Amino acid sequence: MDPKTTALVLVGMQKDWFHPEGNLRPLIEGEVRERNMLNNALSMLEAAGSTDLHIIVAPTLFQQGYPELIDPVGVLAAIRDAGALQEGTLGGELVDEIQAMGDRVRVMPGKHGMNAFIDTGLEETLRGLGVKTVALAGVATSLCIDTTARTAYELGFRVKIVTDCIAGRTPIEDQVYCEEIFPMYADLVTSEELLSSVNAAIGTA
Repeated sequence: MDPKTTALVLVGMQKDWFHPEGNLRPLIEGEVRERNMLNNALSMLEAAGSTDLHIIVAPTLFQQGYPELIDPVGVLAAIRDAGALQEGTLGGELVDEIQAMGDRVRVMPGKHGMNAFIDTGLEETLRGLGVKTVALAGVATSLCIDTTARTAYELGFRVKIVTDCIAGRTPIEDQVYCEEIFPMYADLVTSEELLSSVNAAIGTA
């Protein structure tokens, strides 16, 4: 896997999901599972930081009062009701470890829903970078990951789901998506497999 034509795209890597005081933490069943997923993702990012792999983060962020949401239902209504993912709040911030990576991480603002391609310029950025493969990590499995991955596939990118760096609302959700849904349009890889493929490409370059 050529790192120069591969982008690691992370969604939902914000404190409302992962901070002890985060407003969305109750949506993910199992604190240990959530912590393991975050640790895996951060370890992957640390290792990827020294390669040419493109690292992109697409946070979901709303203005105070949620003017972007008109009569929301489902998860977007839950986000509004919880007061989550608002500009200028602790919960809206990226997790500290990603912030510490500075310019090594490209932040794509504008996401107000589940799809990281909507209103962010993500497709144009990927095309401009010469990206052919998109690897996805973050939360939540059945929402942002699935929606963004399907769009990437339909836009002609090769899609990889980093299975130990995603978290759904329940373990069953992750199991169903990884066994029954993602394989229909994406390759499933672990973070170790992704990094091994990148390092192998570097070694043969």
